[in-house]
Amino acid sequence: MSRTVPAAAHFLPFAALLFAALQPELNAQQIELDRSPPHIIIPAPEPFSLSAYDALHARAMMHRVGFIQLWYGSGAPDTLRVREVEALRVGFDEGLPPGHRARYDLMLNGGPVDWDHTYIEYDGRMVSLRLLFTYRNQYPPDDLEYTGNAYTW
Repeated sequence: MSRTVPAAAHFLPFAALLFAALQPELNAQQIELDRSPPHIIIPAPEPFSLSAYDALHARAMMHRVGFIQLWYGSGAPDTLRVREVEALRVGFDEGLPPGHRARYDLMLNGGPVDWDHTYIEYDGRMVSLRLLFTYRNQYPPDDLEYTGNAYTW
């Protein structure tokens, strides 16, 4: 009875040695990738706008909460009841990734949302609506107050 050994069995030890020899190179390449610069922080679009996905979520959030507050940095905020929120297409930005290129603004009770002064209840406090919908690789304007006055309903 003769035994035949598959040809691949002869190359297995060679492949293991080759892999072991290349492993330090692979680790060095991975280290180089880990040293690459962090993602670039970019400014939010001006005028501020949303993707279709975010416009739907912002619209739903405003309807769910039912009220927003306009606060200009001092004094008592003006509280508005949310009656109607519409998403209005305002442009197309080729520089953004697919799915974010069509840009929308929100119309609240017939007028445009004042993104820099509109606050909504979120997690038990009043938070800037613009801040909630600013992407994680963007920074909001320097003078934007993240949380509004302590007034809640």
